[in-house]
Amino acid sequence: VLILASQYPSIAERHNGPKVHRYREHLAELTHGLFASGLVDTLFVTGGETARAVIDRLDCQRLELETEFQPGVAVARMIHSTGGKGRLIVKPGGFGGPELLAQILTNYGKL
Repeated sequence: VLILASQYPSIAERHNGPKVHRYREHLAELTHGLFASGLVDTLFVTGGETARAVIDRLDCQRLELETEFQPGVAVARMIHSTGGKGRLIVKPGGFGGPELLAQILTNYGKL
């Protein structure tokens, strides 16, 4: 199990669109490297715009919805342009309680 997190921009930085965009793009690039290495097959991403950046960087051609883990938390299979597959769990915005990550690890992690 690997958890990759970035320092969330400060309130002042959140108003700087280009800087926030760079945060997302950097996280997407790191995720791409890990996914391409074969070390990771399931991604849990918070934030809809961050998820979009990751999907774009992974060159995901199609998402096939598997289930709604909790209201607003989607689990999907990613189909890549190379034919590769992986799982993507997306938690946009304010969905999910404080135990959500632990619940996802219990269900999808290799603990």
